[in-house]
Amino acid sequence: MKIIIRENQLDLLNNGIITYHGGEYELTNENIKDEGLFTTPDKESAMWYVERADGWLTKMIVDIKNPLTIKNGNDFKKLWIPILDDTNIDYEFNDAGKHGWVFKSYDIIKHDGSGEYNIFDLIYIDEFVDSAKKHGYDGIVGWDVMFNYDIPIYIPFYRKNINIIDSVKLGDEKNIDSL
Repeated sequence: MKIIIRENQLDLLNNGIITYHGGEYELTNENIKDEGLFTTPDKESAMWYVERADGWLTKMIVDIKNPLTIKNGNDFKKLWIPILDDTNIDYEFNDAGKHGWVFKSYDIIKHDGSGEYNIFDLIYIDEFVDSAKKHGYDGIVGWDVMFNYDIPIYIPFYRKNINIIDSVKLGDEKNIDSL
């Protein structure tokens, strides 16, 4: 798995960044919870999730001040493994492969993640998020692979780091286009 953080991606976070979330239900400032919420400034990618769920597109400002990031296997060893080692999450990490490094955790699938190889799905495991918070992180910033191209992702850990602008139901194309 190749994940890259672009330099300007972190610069954008200085005052928050407009991102989108595609999901099953309407998000508002009143009903959003302290949970890992995948967001992206790539509206088109968020729309893929909206269409898949026959759901809602939500526009928001995400403000992550101390993100957990990953640029390569060395970052994973330095930043992520100490967080994982403070949990009971079962995982494998191998950086000796001929195609780079590999991460795998079957615990991700047990907690509704999309696959054992997607490290970002660790946010579905409360124990991981709690450990990351204890290590001082308030979210994750990275690039996730989606259909053979990367999409920028911002995953805030705290409700206070999210400000919902609007949420629109699939089928309301006029309002979706204006988001």
